[in-house]
Amino acid sequence: MNRRRNFNNNSFYHCILRGNNRRNIFETTHDMQELLRAFDFAYDFVPFRMLAYCFMTNHYHVLIRAEKEDVGKVMRLVNRRYSDVYRMSRGHVGRIYQRRYWAKEVDTVIGLLHTSGYIHRNPIETQVPMVSSLIDYSYSSFLIMAIKTYHLCQVIYHLTTQDLPLTAKYITT
Repeated sequence: MNRRRNFNNNSFYHCILRGNNRRNIFETTHDMQELLRAFDFAYDFVPFRMLAYCFMTNHYHVLIRAEKEDVGKVMRLVNRRYSDVYRMSRGHVGRIYQRRYWAKEVDTVIGLLHTSGYIHRNPIETQVPMVSSLIDYSYSSFLIMAIKTYHLCQVIYHLTTQDLPLTAKYITT
């Protein structure tokens, strides 16, 4: 049995989950949409704030903070919901995730910027880049953050002019 994690409800967490044996578990547009729906489903039960996300073919990243419960409950709901859909659609038996999700606390504004940049740059930082520009990748919050249209991703921290030089390397495409 896994150890219980202690989450700080005032902090954001960078969470990552990967497919078993690094296998692709988000292969199609439908899979990516189902994962996003799983986050919507979890939001209805455990409200949370998500600053960034990126769905890759064999793993995903989120930068998230639960509002009232801990992040663990959000992640359990999301991962259970997606795995149920995955199993039903493919007739899959057995594990689809390599292990439970990885989570690291991010508790500073600069840490949030750095982590958000890391998450958003995933599609172009792979051995074989998936796209040439972040604008071209549909399965991350990069564009959503730019047009601010989706309720799961919200700008929580407002930067001052003193922060701008520090952010330049995180917002380039």
